[in-house]
Amino acid sequence: MTTKYTISQKQNDILLWIPSKELFVKIQPGTGDALDKEDIKEGYKDYFIWNTFKADYLGLDGELELECEDSGIFMVKEAYEPTENYIKDCLTDAFDEVPEYILLMAKPD
Repeated sequence: MTTKYTISQKQNDILLWIPSKELFVKIQPGTGDALDKEDIKEGYKDYFIWNTFKADYLGLDGELELECEDSGIFMVKEAYEPTENYIKDCLTDAFDEVPEYILLMAKPD
């Protein structure tokens, strides 16, 4: 089950919390520079970059140190749409499932 929300604008950055995995996930649209000629020839038009982070230490001084656990690129053949589907696609790419998540931040374009 996923948290329900509506994305009404194109989002630049999305930050999720995955309680079952104790991980933060950052998802952001790609800039286009990672698509090579072969990708374009195969019909890819856009991509999303995802990173997972684990909080290793919560300091007494108010700092939160995050270590990047994993990252990847999810390529798409359709133009970017402001939809929740790409979040599910990126989570499936990262975890082979869509775990329950909490939307912490969605920064509009």
